[in-house]
Parts: sequence; C-alpha cells; structure tokens
Amino acid sequence: MSAPDPQPGVPKQNDPRRQVTRGEFLQIFTAVMLPMFMAMIDQTLLATATPVVAAEFGNLYDTSWIATAYLLTSAVMIPVYGRLGDRHGRRDVLLVSLAIYVLGSSLCAASGSMNQLIAGRALQGFGGGGLMSLSFALIGELVPPRQRVSYQGYFAIIGTAANILGPVVGGQIVAHASWRWLFIASLPLGTLAAWRLGRLPRGRHNPDAPGVADLVGLALFAVGTSLLLFGLSSAGHRFAWLSWQTAACIVVGALTWAALLAHEHRHRAPFFPIDLLQVRGLAQSLLNAICSTFCLLALVFYLPVYFQLGLQTGAAQAGLLLTPVLLGFVAGGALAGRHVGRTGEPKPVPVAGMTLAAIALLALVAAPPNKVLVATFG
Repeated sequence: MSAPDPQPGVPKQNDPRRQVTRGEFLQIFTAVMLPMFMAMIDQTLLATATPVVAAEFGNLYDTSWIATAYLLTSAVMIPVYGRLGDRHGRRDVLLVSLAIYVLGSSLCAASGSMNQLIAGRALQGFGGGGLMSLSFALIGELVPPRQRVSYQGYFAIIGTAANILGPVVGGQIVAHASWRWLFIASLPLGTLAAWRLGRLPRGRHNPDAPGVADLVGLALFAVGTSLLLFGLSSAGHRFAWLSWQTAACIVVGALTWAALLAHEHRHRAPFFPIDLLQVRGLAQSLLNAICSTFCLLALVFYLPVYFQLGLQTGAAQAGLLLTPVLLGFVAGGALAGRHVGRTGEPKPVPVAGMTLAAIALLALVAAPPNKVLVATFG
C-alpha cells in the first residue's frame, strides 16, 4: 500500500501523463517563491546598509566582504547542492539549505564586529547557494517541460520585485530601525518558507546517484579566489600595495588557480568544466556576463556608499536614488527578451547593452557631484 501524497493537489512527478493546472502550479510556486525571493533580494537589501554598518563597526575598508563572503561560498555550494539533491531529494536538501541560510542570518543579526558579520555572511552563502538552484530544480521536477514556458512570467515578477524593493525597503529599515532587522526578518520568512516546502511531495531521490565528485576542485576554487580577493581588497589599507603580504596573496592565489585549471583539465567530472569554453561563442558570452555583472554589482554596492558618505544623503534617500539603476536593469532585460523572441537574433542585445553601459559609466565618471545626475547615469 503506497503512502499518501503529502499534498494531493500537486501531481506526482513520476506520472508521465501528468498535467499541471494553474492552481496546482501556484501551490508549487508559492512554496518555492520565498526561498527564491530571499536569495534574489539578499544583495540589494543590504546595499544601503553598508555605510551604516561601517560606521557602527568603524571599518569601511572591509565592507566589500559583506557581499564577497556570501557570493563566494554560495558559488562553491551550488554544484554541491545539485549532487545532494539528486541523492536525497531536492525538497529535503532545499529545506537544509534554507535552515543554514536562516542560521547565518541569525549570526549576522547578533554580530558584534565586522569579522563576525563577514563570518555570518559566509555561512549564509553556504545555505544561499541552494535557494535559487534547488528552487528551480524543484519546479523542473514537478512541472512538465512543455508547461514551464507559460509560467515564466511568475519568475520575472519575483526578480523584478526583489530588484526594485530591495534598496527601497532596506533604506527605510536602516533609516527608521536598525540594519540588524534586515537579517532578523529572515527568521519568520524562513520559517514560513519551510512550512510551505514541507507540504510539497518529497520528490525523487536516488541514494545510488554519484556524490560530490570534485571536492579538490571546489577547495582550490575557494582558496584561490579568496586569496586573490583578500590581497586586492587589503592592499592600500591593511597592507601596502608593494608589500610582501600583498604579493604573497596574489601570487599564491594565482598559483592555486593554475593548479585548479590543471586539475579540472584532468578530472572526469570537473567542478569547472574547461572543455565547455571551446564551444563556439561560449567564452565570449561568459566574458560579457562577467563584465556586465561586475558593473552591476559595483553600482549596487558602491553608489549607496557614495550617496551617503560623499553626497551626505540618508539611507532611505540612497535606496530611492538606487532605484533607477535597478529599474533600468529590469527594463533592459524585458526589452532584450522581447527583441530576441521577435527576431531570433541574440547578438545585437549584448553589443547594444554593453555600449550603452560604457557610455553611461563614462558619463558617471565625468558627472559633477549631483545626486540626480549620478542616479540617472548609474
């Protein structure tokens, strides 16, 4: 006798004839919506809080690690969660990643120094690496491929809301309460998300699936990237640019990356599959993605610092001034999608986008210290 489905309204994923109605999709979507939203809004929510955190802890130089620690550990954990989801079921592993994320949020809220906050952010990243990837994987497991396209608009709404609401809500909370509430809010949201996820079917799991295959590659990536970032972010204030400490971090980090590339070239199931770079156009596309993401993150994290410390605005106003940047990002993505869908030609999109971004960044460099002009060009 088979066990009853924990949520009868959701079709079983092993039924080849299954069809998902809109109501059934909404049951699934509302369960994964909160983990996705928490992962998407994480960075923009904290953007306006950075100067306030730096003032409280008396450490402006290391504030970049508030974002870097999270992004680094989450990048390392994404492939790990993929393998664990195959072995133990994506829903259960998503619950674990959510619990780690909430635990990291609690440590961030209780932190008494910049180092403690960075450590909490790193732990958040260990959990956050699974929030987005496993949420999409769970949707893919429960919703047939031919039906997913018709529901893409729901995911666009989540991304748009996270980009636009993040700096505004974060600025208001920092201005009228404390930056610690940005992390405390994750506790009830995480609890609600866990309750909704627990009502989904457990999903497929295969104990015989291969485990995490390339632990050495993951370790080399984390160590090499951390050393390079630490050396570059510490030069000029913790160490002199021409000091042996800076040189050691950069040289050892570069050698670790060289070892990573050599290891990945030989490994059967690499964490960083170098052979994919030989696919025509992929390397150029990745380079474009790196450059555009670099510019976006730089604007999102450093414009609020400039607004508050350079132009003497408050956190709430800095959040509002950052909104045009993220609105442009959302509008550009929507226009690009419509263009590609209508013409089938993706190449003009990055060319036009990167050209406009370069012109706007040059205008931002030349603009006088005026908050309206900076927000417009940003």
